[in-house]
Amino acid sequence: MDAAGGALTVHDDGIEDRKGLLPAALPNADVVLFPVDCIDHDSMNMLKRVCERPGVEYAPRSSSAA
Repeated sequence: MDAAGGALTVHDDGIEDRKGLLPAALPNADVVLFPVDCIDHDSMNMLKRVCERPGVEYAPRSSSAA
């Protein structure tokens, strides 16, 4: 990914990473992808609000293999 000029930032929704760190990382993102079945509702709503402000693409996905 680095060779193509990209970077991947991963956050674990508060398991090891503090939840407060997530909003600070989002304004620099091009897209935010997350599994809707592995995230709590408060975090999902916060992601949506924070992504709407700077116009970051918000792309919830299922973590299911199907």
